[in-house]
Order: sequence, then C-alpha cells, then structure tokens
Amino acid sequence: MKYLFIIALIFGFTSTCLAEKLNVFSENPNYRIYIDGEFINSGVVKNYDTDPGSHLVQAKINETIVYSDVVEVETGKVKTIKISRFVSAQTKIASRGAILEEAKRIREAKGNIGLGFNVGVNPGVSLKWFMTPSLAMQGAGWYFDNGTSAYKSWELRGIYTLVDTIINNRPGSLYTALGYGNKINSLNNEDSKWVELCLGIEVSLASKKDTHRYQVTKINAEDFTTGMGLMMGQVMADTLGTFFGLDNAYFSGEIGFTRITSGTNANYTGIIGRIGLHYYF
Repeated sequence: MKYLFIIALIFGFTSTCLAEKLNVFSENPNYRIYIDGEFINSGVVKNYDTDPGSHLVQAKINETIVYSDVVEVETGKVKTIKISRFVSAQTKIASRGAILEEAKRIREAKGNIGLGFNVGVNPGVSLKWFMTPSLAMQGAGWYFDNGTSAYKSWELRGIYTLVDTIINNRPGSLYTALGYGNKINSLNNEDSKWVELCLGIEVSLASKKDTHRYQVTKINAEDFTTGMGLMMGQVMADTLGTFFGLDNAYFSGEIGFTRITSGTNANYTGIIGRIGLHYYF
C-alpha cells in the first residue's frame, strides 16, 4: 500500500510538471487577454493550464481586438507567445487588405448597369453595362433635329477597371477606356469620326449615412401650414433617398488622347477631358 501511494504521488507530481501550460506576454499592461473566448488576465498570463491542441488567443482594448491568433500547444510542453503589436497612437487608417476587401464587397453590390450622362467630349446620354466586375461596355450619344439644324453623335467604348478602392471613405475605381465615335453637326458642316484612349476615376457621391438625414420639425398651431410643408418635404426627401440613394450615384472624370478624322480639318490629335454622372442599379 505504501508503494502504491509513493507511485501515485510520483505520477501526480510528474503529470503536474509535464502538464500543458500557456504563457502570454505583452508590451501593453492594458491588454485584456482572452484564451478561447474567456478573459484570463490583463497584460500577462503565466502558467495557464490548458489541453493540448489549438487555442484562440486574443488581446483587446475597450472591446476592440488588437491581436488574434491560433496557437498550437503540444502534449507535455509549455507554449509561450509574445504580443508585440503595441502602438502608442491609434489611427482610423485601414490596412490595404481591408480596403481592397471592402471595395470588392461594394463593387458586388453596386449593380451592373449605370445610366447617366456625360459632359465634355461627345456630351449626351450614357449607358454602362458591366459584363464582369472589371469589364464593361458603354454607349453614349445625343440626337437633335428641328428640321433646320441637326446634331447627331454616338460613341461605343470598352472600359476596363484597373482597381477598386476606397477614396475619402467612399467607394471608387480607377479605369481605362478605349472608344470609337462619330459626330454630325449641321451648324458648322462637321462630320467627324474619332478614336480615343482615356484614363478615368469614378467615385460615389455619398454613402448611405450621408443620404438619410432626418429632421424633427416642431409644428405650432399658428405655423401649421409651414410646418406641414416642411414635414412633407422631409418625407419626400427621405423616400427619394431610400429608393435613389446617393450611394448608387457615381461621379466620373477622365483625361485622354484622341485622334479625330474630319471632313473639314483632316486629321487632329489632342488631349480630351470628360466628366459624367451615372446611377447604378
């Protein structure tokens, strides 16, 4: 019996010494350290008993996760990790990976068809159709004929998105476009054809948080008519904002080169500019 007790004591001591333990050290005493979702201690964790296998270690400040990693604890061994992601100041600048991921998510929800107009070279109504997230076709033009004078123009372009990103907290994209068009203007006997290569940027006019603005209007008995007018105007604005949110309206600006073939001016090569506004759905 005495020998059995000694053996059990030795086995228990050995098991305690060889038990799996986890140490976590950090450079910030304010880090609240969690292991497998359970708060353990602030700043440092020493000789924490755990089971062999994978364990989630997190550090938080004000419920904001500043460190998160899965660590492997081997049987009979002590695992020690050091959290060295302490910074003396915090910023609102997201990482590049987070920006690209957010831009990709917004692009998927943006819509494949954009309807709007262009101003500048070949002004008129414009329609964009994204066949893939990066490749689109655009048709634009204008038609006017009053019997005395006529203005007719059209253009067909291919658009390739170089990158989707976030610009000033708004989704945007950098793209290039290659197009061919024709314009007839009877006022100056112009009949020209052109090819163009442009580089452009397109940015959302606003986010949803900018679109929906609610205002509480106090209506006095003697100001009932004015109050009702303000209230109805606000309701209309909120309704239009819900269905035609500015977050789906995109402003674009372009600069590029064109080669024009005209019956009056022969050939001409120059720099062109264009701005546009499109609503995506």
